[in-house]
Amino acid sequence: MEASSTEIQFSDQKKQKKLSKADWIALVVGVFIAQLIYKLGNFGFLPALIIAFGSFWLVKKMVLAFSKKKNPTKPPINTETPHTQKKKTKKILIIALVLIVIGALYILFNSISSDLLIGKTDKSPQNSIIEDNLYRNTKYNFRIKFPVGWEIKQGDGPSIVQKAVKGDNSISIGVRPMRVGKDLVITDVMDLEDFKNTSLESEQYNGIEVLDYGETKLDNVSAYWITYSTTYSALDVTVHAVITQYGVLKSGNYFFISIGSTTQEYPSIERIFKQSVSTFVFENYQ
Repeated sequence: MEASSTEIQFSDQKKQKKLSKADWIALVVGVFIAQLIYKLGNFGFLPALIIAFGSFWLVKKMVLAFSKKKNPTKPPINTETPHTQKKKTKKILIIALVLIVIGALYILFNSISSDLLIGKTDKSPQNSIIEDNLYRNTKYNFRIKFPVGWEIKQGDGPSIVQKAVKGDNSISIGVRPMRVGKDLVITDVMDLEDFKNTSLESEQYNGIEVLDYGETKLDNVSAYWITYSTTYSALDVTVHAVITQYGVLKSGNYFFISIGSTTQEYPSIERIFKQSVSTFVFENYQ
């Protein structure tokens, strides 16, 4: 018994609803790009979605165009004329490109406003002068007095220029050259909540809990600070620590001071930490 025209039409519609090979390829590429963009930085979900959507359409059209070249004799699956199909494809490509440009501009402006354009820190030893417990940096023009009797060492990591340690206690001084105006201070480029979120996102520890944070001044320059507890493991030993980080922007450079100790020792050594931080001075006011 022959199927009715209604049944055939319904069957064709059902087939058309299935994702084609081009759809699947474009979907996988779009999702991959969305994840990549989202993990690159604090760009947010919206720009990643916009770029992923644009990528989906571009990849799909590329796959369809490649398929047509491989199968030039394959009849079209719809009744649109070649001219209409060409106009429709062009329109979709333009929309996709516009969406990608919007997403890219959003990321660019977000990066600039969040001060993600960071230069390389100069950690050359010749920039450092150490006299007893006084550390002076002639490149970034600052000095600080570390606690007496602590071991002063070259900083580890790409931005730490110097640190002082004693047992489980440490004070680290870091600098990140920023491509921002030299007259700007930290309150000009971010608010306190941004500082808190940025500080926590940069940490690789587990179980971070914010204890307190606020605004202060270092050498009479506006600064932010945050104190948090965290847990980290080394050589099968788990350590519970408390860390306070100060951030200040001066002469186009972002300076940060991190002080930390175990949870048990921090209360008794906090006064020594703060005494050291209070000696932080900028030596060049140009």
